[in-house]
Amino acid sequence: LGLTDEAEREYRMAVALDPVMAVAWYDLADLLEDGDRYEETAGCLERAMAVNPAYADAHFNLAWCCEQLGRTARAREHWTACLGLDPVGAWADVAREHLAESGVTSS
Repeated sequence: LGLTDEAEREYRMAVALDPVMAVAWYDLADLLEDGDRYEETAGCLERAMAVNPAYADAHFNLAWCCEQLGRTARAREHWTACLGLDPVGAWADVAREHLAESGVTSS
């Protein structure tokens, strides 16, 4: 609906009320990423993974975000973690492609 400011306010309220709701941190990160706010995005994804270290989608998005920030070593860590958690499917293929582009091979 284009109500990004309102949505951000609601997500921030959700994480303030329930800071262990990983999906709220993830959704806030998604909103921030859409606005190219990568530092904030990374922070929210890290909070989501602090709550749920096995959150494969958060690892995937943080890897991509780290690439945007020029943090290639950190991106590789999260591409690898993503593959460890979810090794099959289209997103796993994307993770493998990114690792291959950075000179890392994965099985």
